[in-house]
Amino acid sequence: MKFRERKISRKAALKALEASYNSQLDALTHSLVKAVQVQKTRADVVAEEYLKELDARHMEVMDELGLRNKETRERTLVTLTDQTVAKIKEVQAKDWPPSMIADTMNELHKLRKRFIAEMMKEVGGDYADE
Repeated sequence: MKFRERKISRKAALKALEASYNSQLDALTHSLVKAVQVQKTRADVVAEEYLKELDARHMEVMDELGLRNKETRERTLVTLTDQTVAKIKEVQAKDWPPSMIADTMNELHKLRKRFIAEMMKEVGGDYADE
C-alpha cells in the first residue's frame, strides 16, 4: 500500500515483504512442530493450506512491485511447497524424539527462507531504487 502511494521505495517494500514472509514462516514452523509432537494431526494438510495461501499473497504483492518471470517463480514455489509438504508427511510417520522433529521442521523452513531471500535479491536487482 505504501509503495503504491509512493511513500516507500521498491527496495524498502521488498525488504518489508521478506520480513513479513519470514515471520509468518516462523509462526508456521512453531505450530507444525507442536502439531506433530502433541496432536499427531495432519500437519502436512495444515502446512500445505497455509503455505499456498502465504505464497499466493506473496506473489500478489510481488506482482504489484513489477515482478518479472512471475509464472516461473510461481511454479518453483509450488514445487517447493510440494516438497516441503511431502517431508512434513514423512516426519509425521516417524517415531522421532521431539527435538529431531523440531530440528527437521526448522531446516525445512530455513530452506524456504533461503529461497525467498534469493528471489527477493533477484527481484531487487530488477529495479533501480527510486
